[in-house]
Amino acid sequence: MEATVLSLTGGIVGILFGVVIAFLVRTFIPYIPADVSLIWVALGVTISIGVGVFFGYYPANRAAGLDPIVYLRYE
Repeated sequence: MEATVLSLTGGIVGILFGVVIAFLVRTFIPYIPADVSLIWVALGVTISIGVGVFFGYYPANRAAGLDPIVYLRYE
């Protein structure tokens, strides 16, 4: 759950940053086309959540399958 929330927050912050940059480019340099497409926004959020869930779930799942007695023996 933590990995999902962190990756979703990072994706949203990144998209907001991109929207602000696109707005500034359109405002100050009007001859450069800078548009934000909803398909790319959706793809960015999807990839962000997917990467966050994978890299949050995979190590946690591997650690949950370990025997704590064996790995704490050397501590």
